[in-house]
Amino acid sequence: MAEVLGAPTLVHVALLSGRSVALVPKAAETLRELRLRAEQELQLGLDVLLGPEGQALPEDSSLEALGLGHLVAVARQARLCSGRCSQAFALIRADGSVATWGLAKGGGDSHAVWLRQVRQICASAAAFAALRQDGRVVTWGRPKYGGHSLHVWGQLHDVRRLAATCGAFAALRSSGQVVAWGSTRHGAPSRGGGLVAEEVVDLVGANTAFAALQADGTVVTWPRQRSSGLRLRPPLWACFDSFAALDDRGEMVVFDSLAREQARVPDVAKVAASAEGFCFLLKDGSVVSADGEVHSFPSPLRELCASGYAFAGIGEDGAVRAWGDPAFGGDCSAVQEQLKDVQVLVATDGAFAALRCDGVVVAWGDAAKGGDCGGAQLTDICQLCASSLAFAALRDDGRVISWGNLRGGEPPAGLRG
Repeated sequence: MAEVLGAPTLVHVALLSGRSVALVPKAAETLRELRLRAEQELQLGLDVLLGPEGQALPEDSSLEALGLGHLVAVARQARLCSGRCSQAFALIRADGSVATWGLAKGGGDSHAVWLRQVRQICASAAAFAALRQDGRVVTWGRPKYGGHSLHVWGQLHDVRRLAATCGAFAALRSSGQVVAWGSTRHGAPSRGGGLVAEEVVDLVGANTAFAALQADGTVVTWPRQRSSGLRLRPPLWACFDSFAALDDRGEMVVFDSLAREQARVPDVAKVAASAEGFCFLLKDGSVVSADGEVHSFPSPLRELCASGYAFAGIGEDGAVRAWGDPAFGGDCSAVQEQLKDVQVLVATDGAFAALRCDGVVVAWGDAAKGGDCGGAQLTDICQLCASSLAFAALRDDGRVISWGNLRGGEPPAGLRG
């Protein structure tokens, strides 16, 4: 982490390593612009600026408007990226450069694009979109899956975050406007790209549709451009072609791609989604599935994860419970003794991988989709990521390991974060 000590005429950015830089704030300079200048001077990526209470500060605000003289900047770490529909992986290095692997035509080959100063990457089924530090977007992969964005390039500026369906992308701009492009069957507007929503505060993509939460709490879905009278609050969750969010009373509301309410569930803490629908982790640690079945466990669950047709959860005791179709990882009995002190769960379409506190990874489920990691050196792991058919892991020393069906695209030799 780095400290930022602010004054009306000077801002000092000091890293814990001892390196520092002093910056003179410019007139009407935003926090984003200040952060970018600090990154250039320090030659180090800074992920976010935090206030004195640890809250993330809006980057479109100015230092003077916030009235803060003491900020904290979090140094960016290497990050693995993929998606439930994707057949490729991307690694954002700490310096903002990117490496890719997996299915070459599905985004695993990124040699044709210049990928520097990247802060977020989203994946469709066969393309990637990368958000740069300057708010611009770069895309690659199959054009009909969103890999081509030149026709909306003029609108892709001041972008705050990205979302994806299996065949399209959407960009939320600082103004609250949303621009979408890609396949019209997967969430792009009928003309193939353009402005689809305004005054948006949250955005999420399912398989073939997007949902956006507007500032007044109303919901908009597209490509069929529907809105509802629901009043919800962020965050939004997506499940294949349904969505969920909390209302003002704290109930979880499920709605479809036409913004029609489908169900309400009280006392929900977290959500996961399989091909069969949502599963809700309640505040008491029990689980309610889409069909209303209640699952209780010896130790209440604190995390929930889903493959295509199975679920797994981490208990308060650090053990893992799994249920659903065994062919998709719904039975973890063969590795149950190894599933202790688990802190992270991720899933492909047919398998799960668990990261333990000691840095060891345990996998189960369909071996063809990553359920067998016996040949991989999965120790000293600090991060896990899943695509539709494979897993990737980042080691403490920065090395990357992948297993499962990589569609002929192994990680580049010597790849490090």
